[in-house]
Amino acid sequence: VLRNISERKATEKAIESANRERNLILNSAGEGIYGLDIKGMTTFVNPAACKILGYTEEELLGTGQHITIHHSYPDGTHYPKDKCPIYAAFRDGKMHAESEEVFWHKNGSPIPVEYLSTPIYDEEKIVGAVVTFTDITARKASEKELQQAYNKLETRIEERTQQLNQAKELAEHHNQAKSEFLSRMSHELRTPMNAILGFAQIMEESRKDPLPDSHKSRTHQILKAGNQLLELINEILDLSRIEAGKISVSLEPINIAELSTDVINVIRPLAEKYQIQ
Repeated sequence: VLRNISERKATEKAIESANRERNLILNSAGEGIYGLDIKGMTTFVNPAACKILGYTEEELLGTGQHITIHHSYPDGTHYPKDKCPIYAAFRDGKMHAESEEVFWHKNGSPIPVEYLSTPIYDEEKIVGAVVTFTDITARKASEKELQQAYNKLETRIEERTQQLNQAKELAEHHNQAKSEFLSRMSHELRTPMNAILGFAQIMEESRKDPLPDSHKSRTHQILKAGNQLLELINEILDLSRIEAGKISVSLEPINIAELSTDVINVIRPLAEKYQIQ
């Protein structure tokens, strides 16, 4: 009996070509890829997945994926199969992605992974899922280092802020002490200065015992210098008031010629002492 099998041969060739193309894609992919049937058994796995997980293809094919590589949480506690997002794709027909879980290496060590579970349909019926995953150990290490650096920076900022606050409090304390000292010192200086000015004024204005003209000019200089010193003392008090925000400032006219004469009279004795003209 002779039958035309050319159509069957063409179909077999097409299937063989499709399988070859699929295998080329799986073998070339840098991500781990494996397939599951509806029972969660591994139906195919690519070399990248085997390399990441430490298993051979033969060791993974036909085994339960969850119990083999996804049995525990990152802390080592049991991971119930019904809580697994990979198997959730079988139930709701949706893609599920995770980036905070681990697969377990053949040697028992956890591998931080980022994976995507996508349901496989056959004529609108879910028959399994394909899982693609990436080893993110290096990324997690970088994130940890970055977090540690951030924590150190935050600690240093807190320490520096505390130091600045302490320095500010100390400066404020010193400033307060300085203001109190200036105020106290100014009051202490004004008392004897007022006595000097008072006696000089009595001497200058006395009619009972009038001073010679030569002495009057000197007494006048004592009064001028004393009043200027008294003004300086008052300015020191004003400085304390300014720092405390308790003083008002007003603009007033000033006689430049009179001011210059007063300055010359004050510095003349010092100039004469050093023979400055």
